[in-house]
Amino acid sequence: MKKILLLFSLITLVGCSQFSARKDHSQHITFKSSIPEGKYNFNLVSLEYPSNYNEKINFFKNLNTSLENLNSVQKNSFNLLITEDMNIDFNDLFNTGWLDKEILGMKIVEDLNPDEKNYLNSFNINVPTEAGEIQKLLNRQYFLLLKLTDNEALYNSEFLYTELDKSLLMEDILLNRKSLIENINSIKKNFVYFDSIGKNKKI
Repeated sequence: MKKILLLFSLITLVGCSQFSARKDHSQHITFKSSIPEGKYNFNLVSLEYPSNYNEKINFFKNLNTSLENLNSVQKNSFNLLITEDMNIDFNDLFNTGWLDKEILGMKIVEDLNPDEKNYLNSFNINVPTEAGEIQKLLNRQYFLLLKLTDNEALYNSEFLYTELDKSLLMEDILLNRKSLIENINSIKKNFVYFDSIGKNKKI
């Protein structure tokens, strides 16, 4: 593997306050492909990636808005530093369209395992008192999906939600996610992966 000197340069992305620029630092970088040895200049952007789920949702909203404001030339002018946690969540979005425990909302209730049921039952919401366990879990799944669209206020604790209700809501969520996934994919070739040891970065 060829090792070269990576020079960080300042870059600003419009509309996303969570983008932080790194300047006047140097770092050895390992490339998987064969690149002539020498000195190269890169625009490397580091993101402050949250661990809290709700903060992640806001992060992706801001990221999507920022990328929509960039043209193809601007997108190609920087490289995005990807941490291990970001890589996991990005791959989940690419592969399923869902993030973190969101996928619990789309599962058939009968397919939920005990841990998943416990997670849904941890929501501090009211459910129909006369309903059976399956119906109560359906309501909790629907509430989870409403959270993804910032529509918790639309939840009706007396309503008996169905799998069809869930499906219609999931379609709306995935339609909204399509823009985000396409925008992230548009810069995927410029990802710089921060390895688990933290001593070097790989492209």
